Amino acid sequence: KGEAGSKAQSFERFVAPARTFCCLEDVEHMRSLGLIRGGSDECAMVASGGEWANGSERLRFPQGEAEQARHKLLDLIGDLALIAEGGHAALPRGHVVAYKAGHNLHLKFAQKLLDLIKEESDRQVK
Repeated sequence: KGEAGSKAQSFERFVAPARTFCCLEDVEHMRSLGLIRGGSDECAMVASGGEWANGSERLRFPQGEAEQARHKLLDLIGDLALIAEGGHAALPRGHVVAYKAGHNLHLKFAQKLLDLIKEESDRQVK
């Protein structure tokens, strides 16, 4: 399958299954905002008092392998995929270090990348 197949298998095995997460005390507030409408134990990890309210035995990765961090990576990949040109599935190639990142920061970063791509494209046209 080559390098691309290997990367796709790694993504499918180690990143894609990671669920979103939140604190139990935030659930009702998020629902009042119209968020987490499809939320369930199957698609989310809910923390309460230092434990997982929906049971640590349900973690998709062995203890210490940070399902939450994997989900943050999944969020970043998804947000950056939104900048694919013309609807073609593509991601920018590079090394990204994200610290305390979330969708808002990812989208600001994606917008900056788009601005830089446009500037470069405009320079090449001239």
